[in-house]
Amino acid sequence: MNIRTRFLSLILSAYFLAPNSILGAIAQEGEENKDAPIQNATAVVPENKTKENAKIYLWKATRGNTTIYLLGTMHFGMKSLYPLPEEMEDAFSKSKHLIVEARIDEVDQNKLNQGLKSLLLFSPPDKLSNHLSAPTKTALQDYLKWAGESDNLYESWKPWFLASYVNASIMKREGLKSELGIDRHFLKKAKEQNKTVSQLESVESQLKLLGGFPMDVQDKMLRISLLQLRNNAASTKLIEECWRDGDADSIAAITCKEAEDDPDLKAAQRKIYEDRNQSMTSKLLLLLTVPGPHFVAIGAAHLAGPESVLEHLKEQGFSIEQLRSQTKLANSSSNLNHASAHALDLNADKFKMSSASKMSKLSFPEGRFSVMLPGTPEVKVKNENGMRLVDYEYSEAHGTFNISYAIMPKPLPLTAQRQVLTGLSASIAKSLKGTEVSRHAFNFQGTYPGIQVEIAKIQNKPELMARFRYFVVGRYLYIVGSIGRKEWLSSPVVTEFINSVAVRGEQSHSEVASQEAKKRHEEFQANFEARRRKFDQDFRDRQSRNRKEMEGARAAHERMFGRR
Repeated sequence: MNIRTRFLSLILSAYFLAPNSILGAIAQEGEENKDAPIQNATAVVPENKTKENAKIYLWKATRGNTTIYLLGTMHFGMKSLYPLPEEMEDAFSKSKHLIVEARIDEVDQNKLNQGLKSLLLFSPPDKLSNHLSAPTKTALQDYLKWAGESDNLYESWKPWFLASYVNASIMKREGLKSELGIDRHFLKKAKEQNKTVSQLESVESQLKLLGGFPMDVQDKMLRISLLQLRNNAASTKLIEECWRDGDADSIAAITCKEAEDDPDLKAAQRKIYEDRNQSMTSKLLLLLTVPGPHFVAIGAAHLAGPESVLEHLKEQGFSIEQLRSQTKLANSSSNLNHASAHALDLNADKFKMSSASKMSKLSFPEGRFSVMLPGTPEVKVKNENGMRLVDYEYSEAHGTFNISYAIMPKPLPLTAQRQVLTGLSASIAKSLKGTEVSRHAFNFQGTYPGIQVEIAKIQNKPELMARFRYFVVGRYLYIVGSIGRKEWLSSPVVTEFINSVAVRGEQSHSEVASQEAKKRHEEFQANFEARRRKFDQDFRDRQSRNRKEMEGARAAHERMFGRR
């Protein structure tokens, strides 16, 4: 799905904030909201500790006057990976030439998909289910039930393509993003610093390799991908820990684990890793004619194992040294080894996740709502004309989950709410170049006015539809819905998302006034009690002083007249 649905930021600015609109007039009356960081539904990340003189996933290869820094990368990353150890950044700064696996920064996804369509998809009447074994079909059905999706969404997909998508979607659910991958990090820096960039392969060649395996091998690849999901959180953490610890042996063990008991998968793995390692090394040696030092950023698995790129460079006369760092992030265990890597259970014949559904409940304090989503959404915030506009979006292959809200300076008049929502619906349909095919009014949570609409032929594409709910709760105007393929829009996961939204309403003016009056009364009572206690204490203190003075005077009088 390439449709980006930043509804409030784009449509409210163009429609509702127009000078002649009801909402625009209300916005002009209020004070402009101050920019404030959005409160997201993410967990607090523990502070990373440092480990002195620790190995990192970076090697230095030298032969004569030639220097190569080789960094094992993670193609998907998260913010906690950054900043990288200083030694990695320093090695890149010293280098004049960046060499990556593939120029993923220059890929035209639409052009690539069209050019490789026959590699990705079956031609009707052929379909996915015709090529899957019984165990893989069982694992896929269990996965679809967990994901809330129907099998017809993937019947046109080839097994290797579905396996790749499953892996990527679960990594996204765990908070990993391709845009935070380490290779993208250095490609961006190379562009900013005008460094020479070369590639050892192309994205197209990598996809052709995966798509070129026989169907029975692709079937096994898909089954392994589905069964790995049971351990996804643990394996993702373990791989990150291995990377942070510079532990290439454990990376190699994890990589080998997938295929250790199957000859067909072993042969496929040799093509994916060992054969490519040899080819990458040959291409790398040819690229050394470009002025160096050279900084090579390739997948971590290609620098691990007995037939890694590092071992092939040794055969070419290079001296290899693994670098260490004083600033390495070390929020990992320090005793990772082959045993921990082998502990992952990949051999069970049935898909099983720890949760009953891929959806998780997330809460967003500023928006005053909770919702079920597959993972943490992307967020965009805009303050304009006294209104705060916030968009959340979570994208999948077949569509996007969207929830947006506008915080108005004051509530819309009840008589204007339906008119505003109807205008919003028409504006969204127009912006999506679609046709509104159904609309009905409803009361959100049985109280707040709203409308639900369906929009067909999005961007004039018959296969795309959208379903939205618009409703007003106090000063908040919400848009909740999804846009994507028809089959996906009718799947249980979309219904669960839309129906899961719960909003905590704002207090009425009378409730706020009552609470403020109560607070003032409580403050008065507290102050009054404090003043009374102080008065009583002062009175007792004065009485005590007066008694002491009288007793002193009496004693002096008695001494004067000889009574003592």
